[in-house]
Amino acid sequence: MINKFENLKEIPMGIPEKAETIIVEGRLPAVEVKNEVVWQNKDVKMPFSLEEGKSTKLGVFLTSEPKHSGVDMRVKVMDHHFRSALLGRVIFQDNKGRMYRDVDIKGIGPIHMTWLNVRKLEPQSARHLKRGQTPYGFTDWKFAETDREMSEFFLEKGLRTSRVLAVVRLNEIIDEDGDKISINKAKERGYIKTTTEPVLEVRAFGTKARITDANETALTDAKKMIAQEFGRPELEKDNSEYLNWFSETLAKQLAIIHNNGYWHGYLTEHNITLDCRIVDFDSVEKLPPDKSKLQKNIVTDLYDAANSFISLISNLEYVDEDVKGALFSSFIRNYFENCDEKIGNNKIELIELFYKYIEEMEQKYDH
Repeated sequence: MINKFENLKEIPMGIPEKAETIIVEGRLPAVEVKNEVVWQNKDVKMPFSLEEGKSTKLGVFLTSEPKHSGVDMRVKVMDHHFRSALLGRVIFQDNKGRMYRDVDIKGIGPIHMTWLNVRKLEPQSARHLKRGQTPYGFTDWKFAETDREMSEFFLEKGLRTSRVLAVVRLNEIIDEDGDKISINKAKERGYIKTTTEPVLEVRAFGTKARITDANETALTDAKKMIAQEFGRPELEKDNSEYLNWFSETLAKQLAIIHNNGYWHGYLTEHNITLDCRIVDFDSVEKLPPDKSKLQKNIVTDLYDAANSFISLISNLEYVDEDVKGALFSSFIRNYFENCDEKIGNNKIELIELFYKYIEEMEQKYDH
């Protein structure tokens, strides 16, 4: 990828703000715990120091008792994000010139999504989880590993997505009383399952804000970012231009995933950012060889992505049904225009299944 920006000052930042400024609103207290960097992305010019095999100041865990624990860092939390917090904004690039700004940490501890405060850990709460489930507020190594590997894979295929900067093993957490305890002790108390290996996933986005986070400020920021990124000021000033760009871009991103033999499985409003990056790949699976199952998976992704896009339209401004229908049709058309022959040859059949699936979902929600 050719880097269009001669220096970091020209890299788009969204709403004007100094690169070193840390967002201060809605912050929760976090305490540094014993940790170890187990993987570091060598293809990114890091905005902070990380070294495999050593601890990092980013190895923190939320505390509900800040007076008792002391506070090493305050991190920004957002509604609908129950285990990740925004560390701050800093402008940097990877080795291909891709731009990133928002840095977050996933697996930092449980957040109460209604009140946006630290949710206390509950002893024995992990005992009731089904096999494979991760305790509330935690990220397990195997899920972080899948997310890392798939994001790296899809980035090379041209997908707009986030990038994992590092994976940090937690050797301690903060309990409900604000005390630091070992992972073994946390397992004994039932905060986490014995099979869980809790880690922090340090990730980089353009904007972390997802469709579900859409409000006037977040949308203004995102539109400004992509207008600067692509040199198209109309994307910031005209909502119809932004929606058309989003429709085409989202369709192309979904086609990239399917063309490479995978399906996302969870393309909700929470996993598509406002600068149209598809994120969170711990749910991604290979498309099955069986034709009927393959088509069902493709249609599920199509439905989820289209539904999320319609939600974005509704968040922006009032759009009449004709315009909404035209944008919806544009998304479907652009998807098939970017699909390979394997999918494109079954276009008619897939479209029929898609609209049948829509009818089934509408009936389900009506009941």
